[in-house]
Amino acid sequence: MVIYFPSIYQEECLYSLKARWLKNTLSSQVGCSSVLGDIGNQITSIDLPYHLGALYEATKHIAPWSLESMIKDGTLYPAYGPFLTNKKQEQVVQAMISSKRRNIQGIIGINTSNLTRSRFPKFCPVCGDDDIRKYSEAYWHRVHQIPEIQICPDHGCLLIDYVPEIGQLSGFKYFLPSVDLIHKSRIIFNTCKTLSKISTDFKDILLGKSKFNVNQVNYISKVETRGYFKNGQLQRRDLQEAFSFFFKETKNEYLRSRISDSYYWIGDIVYHPTKVFNPFQHLLFSRFIEELNFKLVPRKEHPFGNGPWKCFNKASDHYLKDSIKEMCLEIDKTNNRFVGIFECECGMIYSKYFAKKNGVLREHVRIKERGKIWMDKMHECIVKGFSKRETARVLGTDASTVVNLLKKVTPKEAPRAIALLTSKRKEWQAALNEFDFNRYTQAREKHQSLYKWLLKYDSEWLFLTKSQSNAISPGTQLKLDWNKLDDELTIEIKEVIKKLKNDKSNVRISKTLIGRLAHNGRYILTTNLKNLPKTRDFLASKAESINEFQIRRIKHAIGIISTEGRSLTTSNVLRQSKIRRHSATVTRKIELLIQKHEMNY
Repeated sequence: MVIYFPSIYQEECLYSLKARWLKNTLSSQVGCSSVLGDIGNQITSIDLPYHLGALYEATKHIAPWSLESMIKDGTLYPAYGPFLTNKKQEQVVQAMISSKRRNIQGIIGINTSNLTRSRFPKFCPVCGDDDIRKYSEAYWHRVHQIPEIQICPDHGCLLIDYVPEIGQLSGFKYFLPSVDLIHKSRIIFNTCKTLSKISTDFKDILLGKSKFNVNQVNYISKVETRGYFKNGQLQRRDLQEAFSFFFKETKNEYLRSRISDSYYWIGDIVYHPTKVFNPFQHLLFSRFIEELNFKLVPRKEHPFGNGPWKCFNKASDHYLKDSIKEMCLEIDKTNNRFVGIFECECGMIYSKYFAKKNGVLREHVRIKERGKIWMDKMHECIVKGFSKRETARVLGTDASTVVNLLKKVTPKEAPRAIALLTSKRKEWQAALNEFDFNRYTQAREKHQSLYKWLLKYDSEWLFLTKSQSNAISPGTQLKLDWNKLDDELTIEIKEVIKKLKNDKSNVRISKTLIGRLAHNGRYILTTNLKNLPKTRDFLASKAESINEFQIRRIKHAIGIISTEGRSLTTSNVLRQSKIRRHSATVTRKIELLIQKHEMNY
């Protein structure tokens, strides 16, 4: 039974209290192991001791503490707890109370980090002098034992690691700083503001003055608002450069070595802050992210210049003109380069990147989609009897590309010559000219085999002849009342748009869609639109651009997220609205909508 136990000094750790107890009672440490809880351990745990249940039971009759106060006021658990998940907090507390030996540092994750922890106690010579004058002896302060702390938060001087003599290491676990050691220690004041700030932050956390809680941390939203997310992906390299730039003035070698070795965990801590990280890493990153602004790292110029950009559709009327106003920037992680995706209104989509060849940086353009205008021009050339090489020259491509595209409109089992396709089309035109009314329907019934061949191998052109066919024979002139048709189409389009909005259709209200839904919409999709000024102007004011369509979907997504009570972030909004590629204008609109929503609530 323990008949004496010393009173705990101000901010003294349990390790120091046990050491003073052993010294004052002159007890054998081996004989007291059942109380101290250090069986089979050469160097006892300084920061997070275990076997506290046995210590409490042995001293509760003479020591004015409870298990809760013992952990709160005598260990470093309050400094680690805010950086642990709720589940790990419970595991650590149970491991400290239990009589079973467990690797508490392993639970927390300090031992798996690239940042080391102290093996022996540390002390501040100024604090030691004050303790000797006040208590006639020195002891170990809790805050000094926090791993990675190098500065005394009270006096701003460097902490000194206690190095026991070789003879003390043999079977001995508890050490105390002597008066001679304190008096002979050199006082060196710190000049690194970052180390001082980290020490102060740790002290505030230890004493419960800080509100940091890793379970509530959301680094993603903070990084997003500062422009380090593009297309829903974290720009790790940019963030690492910003992190390095933020601490570039740090001259302290101890801190610089840990910053330079810490770049690879930055991306992980953004996505998974509750994963195992050293508290020192959280404090470094938290300080960095709170003071981060949009222009911390000098950004390079746009890799493809400022828009608008050229269109390479040789079949269009704006070939090589600056007609593309928006583009999407992606990162090719495999080759470590930027890739621009350019989409023109004519339907052509191409990618562009820069790569070195023979030591020279060259521009590379790859056509992803050619669009309807380009394909129609190719078909037109074939119908006119152009050769493959001549067709390729007209369209600005090569003959092999034309051949590969034509395979889609010729028999798969045995690709035919272009002449076969031309011949079939001529036969169908002759079949249509046989009839004056319902030409398409009657030609289909009379020439079924020809119709099936074209339907299988040239369906786009075949359907085009259907829209061009009407009840009047080719030799008959048809005069339309364009003014009347203009008024009727305007009313019809209003009804179509009203129906689309009432149905809340998740489709873009474009000129093409309206033309397909309207009864007389075929006049919208051809050059006849120039004869319909009211319809043309109304379409221009009501048809949605890509940006307007995406913004409409984003507003709907924000409403769903708010109703469900989820976190309103840019990534969640893009995911809910199912938008993969978007412009900078849409990104800014998302941020403004989120800010407006938060202000309203």
